[in-house]
Amino acid sequence: GGSDPWYMKRTIDHILATHTHFITDPDRTYPLGGINPRPPLFSWSIAVAGIAISTLTGLHLQSQAIWWALGIMPAIYGAFTVFPIYGAARRIFGESTGVLAAWLIALMPGHVSHSTFALADHDAFVVLFISLGIFCIVSALKSVGTERYVQTISWRPSDIFSAVKEVHRKRPDAIIWAALAGLCFATTALGWKG
Repeated sequence: GGSDPWYMKRTIDHILATHTHFITDPDRTYPLGGINPRPPLFSWSIAVAGIAISTLTGLHLQSQAIWWALGIMPAIYGAFTVFPIYGAARRIFGESTGVLAAWLIALMPGHVSHSTFALADHDAFVVLFISLGIFCIVSALKSVGTERYVQTISWRPSDIFSAVKEVHRKRPDAIIWAALAGLCFATTALGWKG
């Protein structure tokens, strides 16, 4: 399938040409063809960013704007990663640890090398949404507190439902944070297969 940036560009070109996701690729297992192994969300985010850049600047979509989107978006995803890392570390350990954690993720060689300008790869996207999911889980656990909400614990569906209902009644923000964590992990799954 080629390197990740090459195949991402191939997938994005298909999206721009047909406004559909690349399902079957004739170049995979040539000459038989095969399934595109990349989930749609990262490729579509680049395509939409290219369309937005073209609309806002007047640059030609195929020859200029999409190349800017391919270069800029992984760097933006990588830059935004410092916020959930800061937030999770601050909620668990305090303000100074949050600042240190954000500073460390910004300077980590693995992070810097996968969130640079012009690296059309999904790694920064994945790290952003996984770290957002972790931040949401930490926020849910912090907002739920240490209070006991149910008297008995069991795996029966009725008991699980009543426990969730009780938490929702007493701490609705914990349920919202947990739902946001699920959305973050679902976004990761729709953007990267690994």
